[in-house]
Amino acid sequence: MEDSFFPLSQVLYSTVISFLSVSILSALPTEIAGLLSAGGCPLECFYGSIDVNSGYALVVTLTDCYVWSYKQKSSPTIYTFQMPEVNFATQYLSTNEILENLPIVSIVPIVGSKEVGILASTPKGEFRYWESITYGLTNPHKYKSMRIYLAENDKGTCLVNCEPAGLIYGTRMSHLYRVLLTSTNGQVALSYSPLIRPLGVFARMSSLLGYTGSDDSSLLATTSEIVAVCAGVSSEGRHSRDIYVLTSRSLQKWIISKVLPEKHVSERDILSDISEALESLPVFQAASDLIVDLLDVAFSSECGVIVLTSISVDQEAVSTFGLFSFELDNGSGNFVLTSQKYLNHRATLYEGITSKPRLALTDGGPGAFVLLNDCIVATTLLSTGFEEVIPLRNPSIDRIIGFGTDRSKIWSRGKMHTCKILALCTHSGFLDVALNMDKLDPKRSHEPTGKAEIASSHDSKAQIRQLKNRLEQAVFFGSHRENPLSFNLAQESVTGLDSAALALSGEILQYKSKYIPEILEVKVQLQERLNRMGNIIKFINSSHLLYKLSAVTRHQLCWDCEKLTSAVNLWYYQNTLLNRGYSGQHAVLLTQAIERFMKDRGVIQQDSVKAFFKLHVSEIGLIPQTAYAYRREHSELYDLNQPATTESWTCQDALIDMIHAQFQYTEKVIKEFSLDAEYFETGRPGGFQIDADRNPPEAYSSDALLNSLKDQLCELADILFQVFTERIDFLSSDAENEDSIHALASLKERYRIVRSKVTLPLVTLERREHALQLAERYQDFRTLVQLSISFGGETEARIDYYINKFKEPFAFELYSYYLENGLLYQLMAQKDFYCGLLDKFLEKGQHTNISWLHDIHIGKYAHASDKLLSESEGEKNNLQKKTMLSLAKLSFLATVEPTSLDSENVQETLERMDDTLDLVTVHEVLRESYQAIIDTIENLSHKGNDQAAYISAINTGELYKVRPAMEDLYRQVVKGILDGQVLDSESLIDALTLPQNLENQVDNYRIALGVYRRAKDIPEDRMEYVLRTIWRRVILRDSWDYIYKLSAHAGDEELLAALKDTAIYCTLAAAHDGDFPVNMYLQPAETHFHTSKEDVITRFINMLDHQINMLIQDYQSENRQLDQHIAQHNLLGFYNEIVRLIQSEFANNVTMDTD
Repeated sequence: MEDSFFPLSQVLYSTVISFLSVSILSALPTEIAGLLSAGGCPLECFYGSIDVNSGYALVVTLTDCYVWSYKQKSSPTIYTFQMPEVNFATQYLSTNEILENLPIVSIVPIVGSKEVGILASTPKGEFRYWESITYGLTNPHKYKSMRIYLAENDKGTCLVNCEPAGLIYGTRMSHLYRVLLTSTNGQVALSYSPLIRPLGVFARMSSLLGYTGSDDSSLLATTSEIVAVCAGVSSEGRHSRDIYVLTSRSLQKWIISKVLPEKHVSERDILSDISEALESLPVFQAASDLIVDLLDVAFSSECGVIVLTSISVDQEAVSTFGLFSFELDNGSGNFVLTSQKYLNHRATLYEGITSKPRLALTDGGPGAFVLLNDCIVATTLLSTGFEEVIPLRNPSIDRIIGFGTDRSKIWSRGKMHTCKILALCTHSGFLDVALNMDKLDPKRSHEPTGKAEIASSHDSKAQIRQLKNRLEQAVFFGSHRENPLSFNLAQESVTGLDSAALALSGEILQYKSKYIPEILEVKVQLQERLNRMGNIIKFINSSHLLYKLSAVTRHQLCWDCEKLTSAVNLWYYQNTLLNRGYSGQHAVLLTQAIERFMKDRGVIQQDSVKAFFKLHVSEIGLIPQTAYAYRREHSELYDLNQPATTESWTCQDALIDMIHAQFQYTEKVIKEFSLDAEYFETGRPGGFQIDADRNPPEAYSSDALLNSLKDQLCELADILFQVFTERIDFLSSDAENEDSIHALASLKERYRIVRSKVTLPLVTLERREHALQLAERYQDFRTLVQLSISFGGETEARIDYYINKFKEPFAFELYSYYLENGLLYQLMAQKDFYCGLLDKFLEKGQHTNISWLHDIHIGKYAHASDKLLSESEGEKNNLQKKTMLSLAKLSFLATVEPTSLDSENVQETLERMDDTLDLVTVHEVLRESYQAIIDTIENLSHKGNDQAAYISAINTGELYKVRPAMEDLYRQVVKGILDGQVLDSESLIDALTLPQNLENQVDNYRIALGVYRRAKDIPEDRMEYVLRTIWRRVILRDSWDYIYKLSAHAGDEELLAALKDTAIYCTLAAAHDGDFPVNMYLQPAETHFHTSKEDVITRFINMLDHQINMLIQDYQSENRQLDQHIAQHNLLGFYNEIVRLIQSEFANNVTMDTD
């Protein structure tokens, strides 16, 4: 539809309540279009003009003027006039030289005739007048000529028709001439006279004396270039005209008459007035350099004289425009600034007559138009704030080079209902721009609707309507090649863009827009609507306003297009079936569904199907392939990077169940077909899509059906995953809603389970590549890993490909798979290139139990040592722990320089490692001792409990009789050591202190104190309890009743020998040699068991209550035995003597060392 004929009378642009409309009035004649597009001269070297009243337009070049009737329907006649000759220094001129020498041409109406004449002048004052445009065709050399002799540096700048008082010719050096066309006896005469400013007596005397002093107005007149001239209504009658002359600094008023001498009325330095007004505005006060240029002047019947200015601040390239109104003060006779208005539009100005901004007022306004070479700014002189910019779409080839307005009613005192202007463009022809003044100024209209519309034009609803209207015009007209306008949205006026875009999209979807053409062919009609709907987002994008649309709106606009796209494809499918003569169930299925839908809604149409596609596309169901294909293709256009926060039509919960069920049914049918080949000859399965582009015989062949079903299964899997992921994204966007959180968690779990069950079966159906594509597209890395590993010889290449493509996500899933399946070799045998990924995976996953291997491989010995030490703390197998600690020590030493080996820090670290290794060694020594006992007995049961019971019987003797709970505890720790377990420190101390019959038991007590000293796993509140237990059992090891009896009759040597043979003596001496801290020594009275039952329970958490009670009873038994020794056997006295003996021996050893 974008290639269709574009009607010239079509309204291209209008505001929401018809403030403004733009249309193409007519195209350029072929000869003129060819002239302007030939490329011989830049477009700046042409200018044009339109005489609205006569219906003629002209285009001027350096050498010729071309005139034609733009109102003529058929190809108009082109009248060519050769311009007055100019003697150029060279044959080839630059653009600037052409611009300097362009002639000035005016169409001159002939009073009492429909004919018009042409008056042309060069900047040097050469004039030619053709009294009829027909001369341009029949007698181009029949013209009247004259010359105004200008000063050497002077040149003409303007030629303005001020009939009936003649034409005004202005120059750069501020000279004014009236050009008169008179007719005597049928002969036209061309003459001129200068407009002389009257001088006072003093001025005339000064002139005679050669003094050109202080008259300010005279100084302005001679130093200011004439910029523009306009004619106004004169109070002296229709034979006279008020002339307003704008120079580069001042504004003059003259009265010229057909019968009376000219009269100079006033002159004012308005540049100073305007600059002073600008400096009072905050926006310009901060400017260090404010440049104001006077550009054009126009007469307003309501607002006086309007001066167009450009304002640039601090040498900025872009200028602001202002409209300043001046009126004559009756008292002083001077021009007074009465109002000022600033345009929002800003532009860069260029040199040259065709680039100069122009001001146009139709019959004196109040509609005002500022014409630049690339746009028209429509506004009013009223205080409505109305301003619309009408930009040309291709300013490089299409420029505004002229304009025309109707001045026939300038004498009328009636109000203008419509202000129009015609713009002449180099490519698009004549643009007709109209302002509805009744709508803009409700005071002029008696229509109550106009008042209501104006009253609401500032509210949000009016802004939305305005934006929608602009969008609608851009959508329906902006894509036409013949359309000359550029539809851009001003970024400061886009409030309500979301609502406007959605409203227009909805109207197109529901076939409600008035601009949708009536097309009977359904396919073309749907495609036309789809194109227009797609233009909405394209236009907003081209206006750089996509960021102004909310994510909700962007998604909804896309969803609307998806529905229309689905409708296009659905109609294509149905139409193809009908055209090919299918008469089976599939051909009528859609028709029946539509008819039922229409009937349910009470809609009666002669052709329900076409009515549905025209009016009810918004009700269409999911066509997933089409919808998702459109979304993928246009995701960037709509900026759909963020998930939708509203539920889309493609992610409703019921769709997941429906598509999953269809997948399962299709999978079942495929299996049945595969099992029973004869099925193809006897039946045809339903529920799958027929390929409308196939011929019927081919469509029902067995191989085709099976392959079609397999392909459909792949498509269903793709669609199912799309719906899953879209719904997950939607629920994720509503994370604060508790219901959404629960639904999201449930959906994610379901998706996790379904993915592999949907993807992996495709491999068995010879659709391995489809399965891989699905896993890739939806980043199902677990399934992708499983598929890659199953590739046999290609596995390594596949894995390399996916690691390079997906980086961490795939690599981490692969490494997790290796770990879960015990494939540690494959995990650690990664290529050096992937060492960084493996290192990051192991660190991130805190896999310290194996990551130390990788650290050693890549030389990170310090990390390996730390990890091994950390892992060894929780290791329960003694042999494993010893290996870890040994490797940790070796890894640490690998980081130490030989010169630093003896440093304090290194030695402290090694000492800590050795301490931990010593505890491991204790386990080994105990296990070896237990194994030695086991080896002495033949046919001993291999059961751990039996072996532990035997060892306990050997080591503890009759402990089971006096303290059975402790004997049971000992058997448990023995079994743990036999099993290679690492005991906690308290259990290891029990293993060392509970035996009664060991020959080396005294060494075990020393070792137990060493274990206690190094223990890191004993809670602080049980530390004293453990230390009491060690010393109590050391004391109870000996027969104090025997020593007590011995002390009664034995000599000193025998008693001392008995004391030195006690466990307490040996243990204290060993502790003294081991430099144990003072707080580790306890006297017998300090070793009682005083721990609460709760503390015992916290240690033996797996014991039953009665077992806890029995254990506490055994502890209390130890207390009673201890008390007996203290009370009856002088234990404290013997203990003090033992301490004295050790101190004495230590003192003697020190003395001997000193000697």
